[in-house]
Amino acid sequence: MTGGSSIVVAAWRVAQRPECVRSLGATWAWLTPGLLETLLARPEAEGIRDWPLRFIRSGSAQVTPDLIVRC
Repeated sequence: MTGGSSIVVAAWRVAQRPECVRSLGATWAWLTPGLLETLLARPEAEGIRDWPLRFIRSGSAQVTPDLIVRC
């Protein structure tokens, strides 16, 4: 209805190849706090500001204030 599309990617693929978020043009992501920590720890996270993400939703565990700031 809004012209969007969904891309379903296995968590392990995002953890191993975080650039897939950028290359697929994702603007919205649902990621667990553990996966967010994993992504931010990778060298590719240096360019995370260049990713098209505008919104990250997280669930399954508590998100620490520090993680929110880093994201």
